[in-house]
Amino acid sequence: MEEFIISSADYVFPKPKQHIFNIALKKAGISGREAWHIGDDVICDLQGAITTGIYPVWYKPYYSERDLPTEDMIYFKAENWQDIKDILSK
Repeated sequence: MEEFIISSADYVFPKPKQHIFNIALKKAGISGREAWHIGDDVICDLQGAITTGIYPVWYKPYYSERDLPTEDMIYFKAENWQDIKDILSK
């Protein structure tokens, strides 16, 4: 599998717009159901991934109550990199 990094600065489409997520899916040659997006921002990362059909992982080692996602969002919360390694190994 090819590894790559996509930056919204390179493609002009900022998160949470679906365009940047769709570009990544196309480049990887996979569907949203086959992808995870790891990020720390509820709107840009979680909501952006959800609207594209990508499973969101909320990486948030430190947060306040105002940072919480809405109750209807389905996501995996990782408080450290070990949490991500553990879920990937299952």
